[in-house]
Amino acid sequence: MAGSFFIVFFFVLEYVKRRFQINSEYTRKFAHIFGGLGVLISSFYLNQLEYLSLTLFFLFVFLISFKKKLLKLFTEITRKSYGEITYLMGLILLGLFMYNTKNLFYCGLLLLIFPDSVAGLIGYQINKQKKTLVGSFIYFFLALFILLQFFPSAYSIPFAVLLSLTEYFSPYGLDNFSIPLVYILVVNLFL
Repeated sequence: MAGSFFIVFFFVLEYVKRRFQINSEYTRKFAHIFGGLGVLISSFYLNQLEYLSLTLFFLFVFLISFKKKLLKLFTEITRKSYGEITYLMGLILLGLFMYNTKNLFYCGLLLLIFPDSVAGLIGYQINKQKKTLVGSFIYFFLALFILLQFFPSAYSIPFAVLLSLTEYFSPYGLDNFSIPLVYILVVNLFL
């Protein structure tokens, strides 16, 4: 059922993108947010193996789409990005290492979904080719807000700084992988 939802979601978004000529930067962020929320909801009833199987399936589909430029909602951008691939890789990392500790999984997932998307949309209005300091500050405050829901402020503030720096210095959409990786490492090593 979850797989069907995601297939329909991406086909409808692709249709809307092509039909109304919506900028791919916006459709990518829409997919980033609502696809992530779909993952969050799916995690309430999928076990870890089902979650990982579904995520691996979509990674395979997106790799083919990326190579053949099938999904215009991701590929019609003016900058180089592997974001749709690394997003799924980040979801796989979270699923492998955090899935059975739901609060930690949800926190990592929320950090992947919201700060990057909102910061990217606002930063894109300022500079269409590269990340901005304004976007990084927005990322920091959203990450801090999320972290404070799960961890004490003494941990959340430096953690948000680290994640913001990781996001800022991760080019080509690699932050979708580096953020979950840093999150998992910090949680397992320090918290």
